Amino acid sequence: MNSTLQINQYYSTQEVENAFQTRFGGGPIQGIIPLKNPSRSIIVRSSLSGPYDDRMHDNSEYLYYIGHGENQDQKYHRGNKALAEANIHHVPIYGFIIDKSKGEKHWLFLGLLQLIDYKYIKSSEGYRQYQYKLQKKYLPNDEQIIEEQQQLQEEAQTEAPSLTADTTSKTTSIQRKTRSSAFSTNVKILYNNQCSVCRRERYTVAHYPEVEAAHIYPKEKNGSDDLRNGLALCKLHHWAFDIGLLYLDDNYVIKTMQHIINNADYKEIFDFAGQKILLPEDKRYYPHPIYIKAHRELHGFDE
Repeated sequence: MNSTLQINQYYSTQEVENAFQTRFGGGPIQGIIPLKNPSRSIIVRSSLSGPYDDRMHDNSEYLYYIGHGENQDQKYHRGNKALAEANIHHVPIYGFIIDKSKGEKHWLFLGLLQLIDYKYIKSSEGYRQYQYKLQKKYLPNDEQIIEEQQQLQEEAQTEAPSLTADTTSKTTSIQRKTRSSAFSTNVKILYNNQCSVCRRERYTVAHYPEVEAAHIYPKEKNGSDDLRNGLALCKLHHWAFDIGLLYLDDNYVIKTMQHIINNADYKEIFDFAGQKILLPEDKRYYPHPIYIKAHRELHGFDE
């Protein structure tokens, strides 16, 4: 795909075909369109007005999308299978909302979508159908993904990282979300989708990692998207780290708040006290002391 499509803009069928260098052919266009040439990808089309029970709430980042197959139990093949296995095969998903009231230009481009999970559920009509949970990634094309990830990697190799993000530049909301998404993707890759505390590696049915990209010095405090300000953490240890139940010393050793030690309710947290966290293979992306120290100070710890 080239970079001609812009998020939240409407396009004609011809313009979408040109962007993906393909032809949909005659007859009705399917809702899930797996493409092979010139590069493997998937197009997902949703009308949000039937015949399927797709839904996306106002300002939501999530599209709940029903698979292909009406008035029958849906089969795990073709488009349904391709979408369900998108994460396994690392296939990009491009989302569109179809609004026929817009005339010829009725394809609203959502940008790239990430498959979070899917279920095989019973519809109100009694048929079994696939429901996919898709999240908007705010990345309009493959070129921008690569560019943003490379920029973050280059910034992480500087000598003096910044504690907070640069708020002086005039960046758009889409650009900020793009950078945030690239930060999350890079951090998960650096830690091989493993929690840096418990080292567990878990996935949803759709092979989406449970591990989350956490800012050491928090985003709520305008913490930088420098990769050295990132840790991959499972949901439990992300929560514990964010509220200060656990923290790190300058040697990457896990410390915990004294009052939770030997409290059975916090066993999955204090059990890791005194252990060194999982670190990236490349030392250039190790958590930087400036962020570790700032996190300790934020929660009242003095090392």
